[in-house]
Amino acid sequence: MRLTALSVAMAAAVGFAGCSNDDQPAGSSFGGVKGRTQVPKLVDLYLQGEIDVEPFVSHHLTLDEVNRGFELMEAQDGIRSVIHFD
Repeated sequence: MRLTALSVAMAAAVGFAGCSNDDQPAGSSFGGVKGRTQVPKLVDLYLQGEIDVEPFVSHHLTLDEVNRGFELMEAQDGIRSVIHFD
């Protein structure tokens, strides 16, 4: 459950930061979330029912469907997929 929650919270909170030719951040999605300090807080809020991240999830997959997840990413359709480990 905690791994799934972490995946969901990260999908909702962590975006992609691109780099320009001189390795300087060129842009980001969802701001500058700090993975080590802010993501655990988001996971706790999710587990407490304080935040709803379901609208940000594009697909729910089982561990057996992990290859499908990669196919979805290649097709730019599975950017925020959650893999359920149970």
